[in-house]
Amino acid sequence: MKLSNVKYIIVHCADTDQNIGVKAITRWHKDRGWNTVGYHYIVRRNGVIEKGRSEKVVGAHCYGFNRYSIGVCGVWKKKPTVESIASMRRLIEELHERYPKAEIRPHSYFPSAIKQGKTCPNYNLASFLRAGILPKRCG
Repeated sequence: MKLSNVKYIIVHCADTDQNIGVKAITRWHKDRGWNTVGYHYIVRRNGVIEKGRSEKVVGAHCYGFNRYSIGVCGVWKKKPTVESIASMRRLIEELHERYPKAEIRPHSYFPSAIKQGKTCPNYNLASFLRAGILPKRCG
């Protein structure tokens, strides 16, 4: 993937409250027939950030937008932990510094997710923006 093509930083959730990481999510994605984990980063419940796919490799996390996005996934169901929120914030800020033109969007913003009834990341990114937690280009 050309790094200059990144238009979106897409925030997902794993829809589980278990403290799993990239190893378990890779297994889930391989069970779906993918060759490896679809996300570029995983933020565990304890706040540990794990690397998934290289940013130079197209992700498999948002149908129709993978070629233009970086996928980050928080491990939570309905409510992120304080540690995972802090780490997700730090990760998004770092990614936004590398990709300043990229819009930060929830997975549920995109047509394929809407069609599937996805609600992730299961928290309102705009509320974090109002609280000054995320960069301005966040929806």
